[in-house]
Amino acid sequence: MADFPHMNYKVFVDSTNIRNGYLSTQASENLSVNTLKKETDDIFNRLQIITAKEGTQWEAFVTYEPGEIIWYYTVPFRAKRTNYNVIPVSGDDWEIVNRADYTNEIDPSSYIRFDNSQSYPVQHDYNPASKKYVDDSFTDFSLNGNFLALDRVLPFTPNAHYQPATKKYVDDSITNLEVSSTLVVNRALHADALKNIPAERFFSANFVYGYNGITVNGNSTDWIRSTSNGFLPFDQTESSDLGSSQWKFNQLYVNISNTSLVNTDNVSSKNIINSQKISTNIIETNNIDVDMACLSEKYIADSDYDLGTVLGIGGTNEVTSYNPGLKLAGVVTNNTGINMNKDAQGLYIALKGRAIVHINGSANQGDYINAQGNGKGAASNTKDETTIGVCLIAGSDYVQVKI
Repeated sequence: MADFPHMNYKVFVDSTNIRNGYLSTQASENLSVNTLKKETDDIFNRLQIITAKEGTQWEAFVTYEPGEIIWYYTVPFRAKRTNYNVIPVSGDDWEIVNRADYTNEIDPSSYIRFDNSQSYPVQHDYNPASKKYVDDSFTDFSLNGNFLALDRVLPFTPNAHYQPATKKYVDDSITNLEVSSTLVVNRALHADALKNIPAERFFSANFVYGYNGITVNGNSTDWIRSTSNGFLPFDQTESSDLGSSQWKFNQLYVNISNTSLVNTDNVSSKNIINSQKISTNIIETNNIDVDMACLSEKYIADSDYDLGTVLGIGGTNEVTSYNPGLKLAGVVTNNTGINMNKDAQGLYIALKGRAIVHINGSANQGDYINAQGNGKGAASNTKDETTIGVCLIAGSDYVQVKI
């Protein structure tokens, strides 16, 4: 609602028609006096609101203009529109004026002061709660039997799922927890306390045949035994596989310095990569098979070349990427079976056996693979001094070659 308008001198004189040179009539003089009185009352009533004192009282049979402030008993009102002989109540004609409307202070009736000493009933969830309200809410809080005190020393046994558990209750539950080595309806003893986890999911330590081991489900089928004597099978009279035909280990990194393989049958070495310090004494061994491997030797190259790259004699060191005019050195390999110059620097070059060769185009089974250039080979029908070997399996880009 707009405030009662205050006019400057010129507007006031013009609107009330009493400026020099204008005819002064009884009507114009009455208008000027009335308007001046209203402006004076408005200033006075604002000061009274700010100082929390009463101002001029409402009078009947008087026309009040929008923004005029008067008191009705002890309550200040402001006219919302022009009205005549309308008793001030909140509505279309009048509205209550708050002290906060004319000061920077808050309306004390809408807040609780820090030093409040009056009772305040909390009626809604987000009303402020007084200290007394909180204190009354927790009267005899520790004595009503609904809570556990932090310094409790008396026994308490929970009898429902979500009741609090004391330290002693937890300690006793762990102490009394037992898992039987025998199976009861395919479950371990006290599995109820362990959320019905099936017995086959439990590992247990057992001492069998002179060694401790870890078994699953208490049987002799699923067994792990690793001791100071090495990785052992379950029974000295039985043999165990490392992996299976379907479940294979991929890469095996081994340090087998001065290791003896005794009484081995059908030793199969598959994709053994980066083995170091191999010095083995193989005794009474039959049928040693090296799958997808070759005899190789280390040579110093002028760069780090990828697997299958064709190298020739030359460059800044011993070998470099093959190009016509160079003598053929061989093919870079990491699929080694027997290594020469193992402690030297350089790249392994396949000398004999099976190796991967990077070629241009494609090759058919039985084609000669000859060195062509840019470190690659190519299929050929003729054998000459650039021949690397014979293609074993038809393919393109990379093919298996018997050197």
